[in-house]
Amino acid sequence: MLFNEFEPYNKGHVFHIPLATNIRRNDEVIKNASTQENRKFTSDISFIGSTYQEKCPFNRAILPEYEKGYVDGIINAQLGVYGYNFIEDMLTDDMTERLLNCIPYHYEFPEGYRANNKALLAQEYLSVKVAEQERLRLLKLLSDSFNVDIYTGSDTSSMPHIHNKGFAKSLTEMPVIFHNSKINLNITAKSIRSGLSLRIFDVLGCGGFLITNYQAELPEFFEIGKDLVAYESENHLKELCAYYLNHDDERNEIARHGYETVVNNHTYDIRMLQIIDKSFPAQ
Repeated sequence: MLFNEFEPYNKGHVFHIPLATNIRRNDEVIKNASTQENRKFTSDISFIGSTYQEKCPFNRAILPEYEKGYVDGIINAQLGVYGYNFIEDMLTDDMTERLLNCIPYHYEFPEGYRANNKALLAQEYLSVKVAEQERLRLLKLLSDSFNVDIYTGSDTSSMPHIHNKGFAKSLTEMPVIFHNSKINLNITAKSIRSGLSLRIFDVLGCGGFLITNYQAELPEFFEIGKDLVAYESENHLKELCAYYLNHDDERNEIARHGYETVVNNHTYDIRMLQIIDKSFPAQ
């Protein structure tokens, strides 16, 4: 979606390719993990990342009753839809200004810039708030029924049954967690409106089984049900977790297929060649 917005300003010189992962580094870390590390980083369901309470600038907003109801309506509507971010479409010019004025020290475009306050409010403020509420709701839902480990520095006191393991080291611990978790959970930040987060590539590139939210670009690069599994509602996610925790062979086959897809299509070597091809097209 960002490509579609910016490309018209510099036609033929703006491109988009998805992210990638470092297979060689992942394989090395997993191969060298000790027995103790493998035991420590084994989970039924794991999630690595922030719940966004500490990262949500919209939490500073002081909202009158009407504006609060308007925002709550947007949040609840967006939480019910996967694959399309319509927050910006729900904002009027008047409401945009009213809500921005409720946020102390909100960002202001420098003079002479192409200002888009609707996009600013939707992507930098409200999308983060929606992501916060989505993560809190889904993680509480799952941890009330399953054994869920979270690696985060966020406050998890609202989820009494979740196991907060603290921060995970990106290069030396995350690959082992991805590889040893029966289910890795990805909840894409709502500010990523159509694309795929790095978490998808990294989990699959570690041979991990992934359940992710549905994103519009997901079928362009992965086969749902063969490379990974995608949920489209809260109840759907709970059903998928229950099913795959009890079907080891299916879960392991999907993880294997996802790993092979990443090896063959989504490494940094492949991305660099794609960038070179875009930069120096054959004559």
